[in-house]
Amino acid sequence: MAVKFKHKETGLFFCKAKGLSNDKRFGKEGSRERFLNRHLSKRGRVYEVATEKQKTEWIGKEYADEFEIVTI
Repeated sequence: MAVKFKHKETGLFFCKAKGLSNDKRFGKEGSRERFLNRHLSKRGRVYEVATEKQKTEWIGKEYADEFEIVTI
């Protein structure tokens, strides 16, 4: 059983960082937008098994509630 993490609002999937972002001009205000730009893609990363706890550890506590686990 393979799973992916799907973003509830955009429908895109979680992948690790697509690129390195060293732009610090946004500060804390733009952190969510920067996260979405760096960590979402159309394909996403496939995991063999994932639990809610693993999802929180891999994505981070701040953004984990925005994702749902989808079986593929």
